[in-house]
Amino acid sequence: MPDLSIPPRFSLVVPAFNRAAMMPRVIESALRQDFRDFELLVVDDGSSDETVAAVERYTSDARVRLIRHSVNRGVCAARNTAIDHARAPWLVMLDSDFELLPGGLARLDAICASVASDVGNAATTCCWDTGKTTPSPHPGRDLTLAYPDYLRFVAGLRVSEWFNCIRREVFDQIRFPTGRAYEAGLHLGLAKRWRFHFSCAQVALIHTDATNRITASPPLA
Repeated sequence: MPDLSIPPRFSLVVPAFNRAAMMPRVIESALRQDFRDFELLVVDDGSSDETVAAVERYTSDARVRLIRHSVNRGVCAARNTAIDHARAPWLVMLDSDFELLPGGLARLDAICASVASDVGNAATTCCWDTGKTTPSPHPGRDLTLAYPDYLRFVAGLRVSEWFNCIRREVFDQIRFPTGRAYEAGLHLGLAKRWRFHFSCAQVALIHTDATNRITASPPLA
């Protein structure tokens, strides 16, 4: 059993709305990790299906915590709720259609240990079940970028999607916006205050089988 008086290395943030069928996949992918120093925070965002029951099957493991919204408030509001409850120095944005790859958290731990203290996001490649990867075009090498270089990097992308592991202190200054821009405001605010690190490492697989995805557009090669 984990010692809950000691903060874990990672808080895995899983917002969920009507994703009952997907919860076993994402939760079990975390519980199978060899690296075990984490907590997993599932925020049920007012689901009308069996999402809560699906998560409750795993809460006998003290690392799995379920938080509930009484009404649907949106994915970024759910992330913000998890942030308020998170205890770790690094928060991993593990959406409910993601699956951690074997050894993924160990690779992420090594990345976080290697970056400088002014890096706010230790991001990695997104692997998709279509066989493609993002961001696209892929830089093909690890990068650590200050704000001007970050803007140039993003401006050259066709698909600006990566897997995010964000330092706890970032959220003392900024949070996810709850409007229709979704994550853009957070990432721009983060890049102004912190350096951005991108690693070519593969940590998680993104599945495209959900019927209620925010975007159904496939990633580009």
